Amino acid sequence: METYFDNMTAQDGSADKLVRDFRVLVHDTEELVKDGCRVMSEQTKIAVEQADEAVRRYPAAVAGVAFGFGLLVGLLLGRR
Repeated sequence: METYFDNMTAQDGSADKLVRDFRVLVHDTEELVKDGCRVMSEQTKIAVEQADEAVRRYPAAVAGVAFGFGLLVGLLLGRR
């Protein structure tokens, strides 16, 4: 077997080591994805709580913004 790096011997570059390294990579990737999803979930919960608070505190303003947004989307889609 060839040596790919100066500090690696042919034994270190075996298929078994490659498979072990790949499994470690997959495991680490899974952990990163889980952590990212956990953080996004927490941030989403915070955003939902803030939106709920804003709707309860300023219901008329929220209704006006929703109406204006709906009107704008309706006008843009109606131009087709």
